[in-house]
Amino acid sequence: MKKLNLLILTTILIITGCTNTVHYKPELLSEKLSTLSARFDGKALIFTEEKEDLKEYSQNPSSLTGSVTTLKTNVGIHLREISKEVFSRLFEDGADHSNSLKSTDKYTIIIKPEVLNYDYRYNQLKNLGFAITPETKIDLYVTFKDKEGNDLLSKKYSSDYLTGGTYLASVQPHERVNKSIHESIFNLLVQVSNDILSLVN
Repeated sequence: MKKLNLLILTTILIITGCTNTVHYKPELLSEKLSTLSARFDGKALIFTEEKEDLKEYSQNPSSLTGSVTTLKTNVGIHLREISKEVFSRLFEDGADHSNSLKSTDKYTIIIKPEVLNYDYRYNQLKNLGFAITPETKIDLYVTFKDKEGNDLLSKKYSSDYLTGGTYLASVQPHERVNKSIHESIFNLLVQVSNDILSLVN
Protein backbone atom coordinates (compact mmCIF):
# COMPACT_ATOMS: atom_id res chain seq x y z
CA MET A 1 0.00 0.00 0.00
CA LYS A 2 2.82 2.41 0.84
CA LYS A 3 4.43 1.72 -2.52
CA LEU A 4 1.12 2.37 -4.28
CA ASN A 5 0.59 5.66 -2.45
CA LEU A 6 4.14 6.72 -3.24
CA LEU A 7 3.61 5.90 -6.91
CA ILE A 8 0.46 8.03 -6.96
CA LEU A 9 2.26 10.89 -5.24
CA THR A 10 5.23 10.63 -7.56
CA THR A 11 2.88 10.86 -10.54
CA ILE A 12 1.24 13.95 -9.08
CA LEU A 13 4.38 15.81 -8.01
CA ILE A 14 7.12 14.72 -10.38
CA ILE A 15 5.82 13.38 -13.67
CA THR A 16 2.94 15.78 -14.12
CA GLY A 17 4.03 19.37 -14.45
CA CYS A 18 1.26 21.68 -13.30
CA THR A 19 0.58 25.11 -11.87
CA ASN A 20 -1.61 25.64 -8.81
CA THR A 21 -2.77 28.84 -7.15
CA VAL A 22 -3.44 29.17 -3.42
CA HIS A 23 -5.12 32.00 -1.53
CA TYR A 24 -5.44 33.34 1.98
CA LYS A 25 -7.95 31.25 3.93
CA PRO A 26 -8.83 32.57 7.42
CA GLU A 27 -10.24 29.21 8.50
CA LEU A 28 -6.74 27.71 8.41
CA LEU A 29 -5.78 29.81 11.43
CA SER A 30 -9.04 29.88 13.37
CA GLU A 31 -7.76 27.58 16.13
CA LYS A 32 -4.47 29.44 16.62
CA LEU A 33 -6.16 32.85 16.53
CA SER A 34 -8.60 31.74 19.22
CA THR A 35 -5.69 31.40 21.66
CA LEU A 36 -4.79 35.11 21.42
CA SER A 37 -6.02 37.79 23.79
CA ALA A 38 -5.27 41.49 24.30
CA ARG A 39 -1.75 42.27 25.52
CA PHE A 40 -1.55 45.97 24.64
CA ASP A 41 -3.63 49.10 25.22
CA GLY A 42 -4.82 51.23 22.33
CA LYS A 43 -4.98 50.43 18.65
CA ALA A 44 -2.42 49.34 16.06
CA LEU A 45 -2.09 50.35 12.42
CA ILE A 46 -0.84 47.74 9.97
CA PHE A 47 0.85 49.69 7.19
CA THR A 48 1.75 47.91 3.95
CA GLU A 49 2.64 49.10 0.46
CA GLU A 50 0.08 48.17 -2.17
CA LYS A 51 2.74 46.84 -4.54
CA GLU A 52 3.83 44.38 -1.83
CA ASP A 53 0.24 43.31 -1.18
CA LEU A 54 -0.27 42.52 -4.86
CA LYS A 55 3.11 40.97 -5.63
CA GLU A 56 2.60 37.47 -7.02
CA TYR A 57 5.05 34.76 -6.13
CA SER A 58 5.13 32.14 -8.87
CA GLN A 59 7.86 29.60 -8.31
CA ASN A 60 8.92 25.98 -8.19
CA PRO A 61 9.75 24.27 -4.89
CA SER A 62 13.40 24.21 -3.84
CA SER A 63 13.19 20.40 -3.59
CA LEU A 64 13.70 17.84 -6.34
CA THR A 65 10.35 16.35 -5.43
CA GLY A 66 7.71 18.36 -7.24
CA SER A 67 10.34 20.39 -9.07
CA VAL A 68 8.30 20.58 -12.28
CA THR A 69 5.27 22.01 -10.46
CA THR A 70 4.65 25.71 -9.92
CA LEU A 71 2.81 27.38 -7.06
CA LYS A 72 1.31 30.84 -7.41
CA THR A 73 0.31 32.90 -4.40
CA ASN A 74 0.21 36.46 -3.08
CA VAL A 75 2.21 36.00 0.11
CA GLY A 76 1.79 39.73 0.75
CA ILE A 77 -1.98 39.28 0.98
CA HIS A 78 -1.44 36.45 3.46
CA LEU A 79 0.82 38.72 5.52
CA ARG A 80 -1.57 41.69 5.40
CA GLU A 81 -4.65 39.71 6.40
CA ILE A 82 -2.98 37.59 9.07
CA SER A 83 -1.39 40.73 10.56
CA LYS A 84 -4.82 42.33 10.82
CA GLU A 85 -6.26 39.22 12.48
CA VAL A 86 -3.38 38.79 14.94
CA PHE A 87 -3.03 42.40 16.05
CA SER A 88 -6.78 42.99 16.20
CA ARG A 89 -6.72 40.44 19.00
CA LEU A 90 -3.53 41.59 20.69
CA PHE A 91 -4.52 45.26 20.99
CA GLU A 92 -7.36 46.27 23.29
CA ASP A 93 -8.98 48.47 20.62
CA GLY A 94 -8.06 46.29 17.69
CA ALA A 95 -6.08 47.08 14.54
CA ASP A 96 -6.66 48.77 11.19
CA HIS A 97 -4.89 48.38 7.88
CA SER A 98 -3.84 51.12 5.47
CA ASN A 99 -1.58 51.69 2.47
CA SER A 100 -1.14 55.28 3.68
CA LEU A 101 0.45 56.95 6.69
CA LYS A 102 -2.05 59.82 6.81
CA SER A 103 -4.03 60.44 10.01
CA THR A 104 -2.04 58.15 12.29
CA ASP A 105 -2.41 60.09 15.52
CA LYS A 106 -5.02 57.71 16.97
CA TYR A 107 -2.73 54.68 16.90
CA THR A 108 -0.51 53.39 19.69
CA ILE A 109 1.98 51.98 17.19
CA ILE A 110 2.40 51.53 13.45
CA ILE A 111 3.59 48.13 12.26
CA LYS A 112 5.00 47.78 8.74
CA PRO A 113 5.63 44.10 7.87
CA GLU A 114 7.20 43.07 4.57
CA VAL A 115 8.09 39.70 3.03
CA LEU A 116 11.85 39.41 2.54
CA ASN A 117 12.03 35.80 1.44
CA TYR A 118 9.61 33.00 0.69
CA ASP A 119 10.52 29.41 -0.12
CA TYR A 120 8.72 26.09 -0.06
CA ARG A 121 9.70 22.49 -0.63
CA TYR A 122 8.37 18.94 -0.57
CA ASN A 123 10.56 17.10 1.91
CA GLN A 124 10.62 13.40 1.11
CA LEU A 125 13.90 12.50 2.81
CA LYS A 126 12.47 13.28 6.25
CA ASN A 127 10.13 10.30 5.88
CA LEU A 128 12.57 7.83 4.25
CA GLY A 129 10.80 8.22 0.93
CA PHE A 130 7.43 6.84 2.12
CA ALA A 131 5.67 10.18 2.56
CA ILE A 132 5.95 13.84 1.69
CA THR A 133 6.18 16.77 4.09
CA PRO A 134 5.40 20.15 2.49
CA GLU A 135 7.44 22.85 4.22
CA THR A 136 7.61 26.63 3.99
CA LYS A 137 10.24 29.14 5.09
CA ILE A 138 9.45 32.86 5.31
CA ASP A 139 11.56 35.82 6.37
CA LEU A 140 9.93 39.11 7.33
CA TYR A 141 11.32 42.60 7.78
CA VAL A 142 9.26 44.65 10.22
CA THR A 143 9.52 48.36 10.93
CA PHE A 144 7.80 49.86 13.97
CA LYS A 145 6.82 53.55 14.03
CA ASP A 146 5.21 55.84 16.57
CA LYS A 147 2.06 57.85 15.82
CA GLU A 148 4.17 60.68 14.38
CA GLY A 149 5.74 58.29 11.89
CA ASN A 150 9.15 58.16 13.56
CA ASP A 151 11.00 54.84 13.35
CA LEU A 152 11.22 52.99 16.67
CA LEU A 153 12.79 49.71 15.55
CA SER A 154 13.48 47.69 12.40
CA LYS A 155 14.13 43.97 12.60
CA LYS A 156 14.33 40.83 10.50
CA TYR A 157 12.31 37.81 11.61
CA SER A 158 13.15 34.39 10.21
CA SER A 159 11.32 31.10 10.43
CA ASP A 160 12.59 27.57 10.16
CA TYR A 161 10.97 25.35 7.55
CA LEU A 162 7.49 24.72 8.90
CA THR A 163 5.49 21.68 7.87
CA GLY A 164 1.97 21.79 6.51
CA GLY A 165 1.41 18.16 7.52
CA THR A 166 2.87 14.89 6.28
CA TYR A 167 0.89 12.66 3.95
CA LEU A 168 1.30 9.51 1.86
CA ALA A 169 -0.67 10.73 -1.15
CA SER A 170 -2.66 13.83 -1.91
CA VAL A 171 -4.24 15.34 -4.98
CA GLN A 172 -3.87 18.79 -3.39
CA PRO A 173 -0.34 19.00 -1.99
CA HIS A 174 -0.35 22.73 -2.74
CA GLU A 175 -2.97 23.26 -0.04
CA ARG A 176 -0.60 21.68 2.47
CA VAL A 177 1.93 24.30 1.41
CA ASN A 178 -0.73 26.96 1.82
CA LYS A 179 -1.38 25.82 5.38
CA SER A 180 2.32 26.08 6.18
CA ILE A 181 2.42 29.62 4.71
CA HIS A 182 -0.38 30.67 7.05
CA GLU A 183 1.22 29.09 10.11
CA SER A 184 4.72 30.39 9.33
CA ILE A 185 3.44 33.96 9.16
CA PHE A 186 1.37 33.52 12.32
CA ASN A 187 4.38 32.24 14.27
CA LEU A 188 6.55 35.11 13.06
CA LEU A 189 3.94 37.68 14.08
CA VAL A 190 3.84 36.19 17.57
CA GLN A 191 7.59 36.88 17.70
CA VAL A 192 6.87 40.42 16.51
CA SER A 193 4.38 40.91 19.34
CA ASN A 194 7.05 40.10 21.92
CA ASP A 195 9.14 43.03 20.67
CA ILE A 196 6.15 45.37 20.68
CA LEU A 197 5.88 44.88 24.44
CA SER A 198 9.09 46.86 24.99
CA LEU A 199 8.07 49.58 22.53
CA VAL A 200 4.63 50.52 23.87
CA ASN A 201 5.39 50.34 27.61
